[in-house]
Amino acid sequence: MSKGPLVSTDADILVYRGGFASEKWMYRGTRDDLQFEAKNKTLLKEAITEAGHELSGFKVKKFVKPDPVQFALHTIKEQIGHILESTKADDFNLYLTGEGNYREQVATFLPYKGNRMLKQEIEAHIAAGEYTYYFEGRKLAGTTKPYHYDAIREYLIDYWDAEVIGGMEADDMLAIKQSEAYHNTCITPDVDIKKYLRSNGHIVASIDKDLMQVPGWYFDFRTEDQRKAGVPDWYYVTEEEADLNLWAQVASGDMTDCIFGIAGISFDGAKKKLKDVKNKEKEVESMYQAWFKKMDEADKLKPMERYLIDNYDWETYMDEVYQLIRLKRFDDEEK
Repeated sequence: MSKGPLVSTDADILVYRGGFASEKWMYRGTRDDLQFEAKNKTLLKEAITEAGHELSGFKVKKFVKPDPVQFALHTIKEQIGHILESTKADDFNLYLTGEGNYREQVATFLPYKGNRMLKQEIEAHIAAGEYTYYFEGRKLAGTTKPYHYDAIREYLIDYWDAEVIGGMEADDMLAIKQSEAYHNTCITPDVDIKKYLRSNGHIVASIDKDLMQVPGWYFDFRTEDQRKAGVPDWYYVTEEEADLNLWAQVASGDMTDCIFGIAGISFDGAKKKLKDVKNKEKEVESMYQAWFKKMDEADKLKPMERYLIDNYDWETYMDEVYQLIRLKRFDDEEK
């Protein structure tokens, strides 16, 4: 008989947090057979001059200096240990995002997560004349992955039985598990979290606000410093809060994933506007309609806005944003 909850975690977050925590950016100066390294340009110049060399002729490059892979894996182990100890988990599921995310086909206006593409992918789009209204004029160097990215994923799969999710994101699987548990157990926020930890309920351990569109219990596994800043360890999302969070995201978009929402509307601003509105979907429809009307009547638009107003109507575009933002709720749900 289960003595604790089932905990599900987006292991992608562990990969990036643990990976980047185990490396640092450095500067290297080279000239002929001379080489110096330091953590910033000022210290690099000091190292060169203190060694009795002139600065002229040195080529300076920024590079990643990783810790040994064992350090990265130990960091991951500590993060998982913190989650397991805090949640008293009886069972533990880790999910990694695989290939073939359906959102890549849904996104037509901007490439899904285009701001996190590899440099060669960005260059290929520009060469093909695709998304030029987004890429041109922007300082997009391309995304970087942790140096030990592959090793950490392999460790999570081999040692912790992490499941690689294809066709969607790890977040979708967390949303599915949370939705199934919510509808099966009908857990309410008045349940004491200490008692809930002794049940066979379900908890999502994550730091991602995207999941807050699904009701249920959540555990935020951030560091002590972040918690001191006011981020609670435990929080419960009600159906009303989940609905508010979903439509606030549809209104504001999510540029961390390259999803362009209504200009000038932030997530918090959208939540404030929608908080007391009964039919939030209708209100967001009105907001999109007004935005498109404003762009249509404007004398001057940015290239991205001009392309949007010339090629989309507000209903089509809002539906695209909705499909990109909304997480799946059930495993057999149509995309």
